[in-house]
Amino acid sequence: MTYGKFGGFFVDSCILLPKSVESTKQSCAYFLEKNGDRCLISSSIKNEGLDLLNRSYSVVVKDITENLKPFLETQGIKEITNKRGRLFADFFSQRRRIIKKTHQTKSNVPNELLGAIENYVAARLHSLKDGQKLDVNLFLAALLRELSIEKYKLKRPFEKLKCILIAPDSALCCLVISAGKVKNRKDAEHLVSSIMHQFDENEWMIFVSNDDDHILSNKTELLDIFALQCSKPDWAIDYCDFISRRKTPIEHYRELKNYSEHQRTFGSHIERINSIKILS
Repeated sequence: MTYGKFGGFFVDSCILLPKSVESTKQSCAYFLEKNGDRCLISSSIKNEGLDLLNRSYSVVVKDITENLKPFLETQGIKEITNKRGRLFADFFSQRRRIIKKTHQTKSNVPNELLGAIENYVAARLHSLKDGQKLDVNLFLAALLRELSIEKYKLKRPFEKLKCILIAPDSALCCLVISAGKVKNRKDAEHLVSSIMHQFDENEWMIFVSNDDDHILSNKTELLDIFALQCSKPDWAIDYCDFISRRKTPIEHYRELKNYSEHQRTFGSHIERINSIKILS
């Protein structure tokens, strides 16, 4: 038996950007630490993630810039001391509710940035000695510098991964949406990039994601029809061991029996896109 070649992991942007559940963030960080050299990211995923990060950063900067100083002025505060912690707690609680309401997103990036700045402010205030004072304008400038540092920390994983340029085939995207039951167009494009790369290189890829709603809930269809294995970061290495025992993706697909209509359509798309015949 000829064993398949394992090409690596195709990473979704949702494992690079923060999630609200601490265990999820830890599993993503651990996976990248151990497997970062075998991970790929498509240009479309990278661009989408960085765009979300930039937009979230702009939202938080604008909100703090426009609201923190006026808030302090209404409280008659011209200098910052270690006695003002409760006022800042109220401010961040208020801004978090407003940002969540006015900038609805399934991502936790805006909240992560705001939380990092709240943590910085709390630590800075608690480090002040009794009677020590900080100028409001200088304090605000330091806060915004810290925010830019937090943005860089979130951006860094995108820069470290190997990025490949793939233009997702439109017809194959439609098939992933209809047959693979993936309703989000962007998600379908990311999956198609991985599928095209897998059959072009004839090496198994595992699409790593935390998106239960749109991707992982449909992983059975994605594997049966498109031969694409999807997994959470927690179990990706286990699927790697399993899938590497199969023949290469092309040989695997050629040996399938009784192709379904969706599988035949998929085979025709791959032959058109990559000039590779994968149906027996």
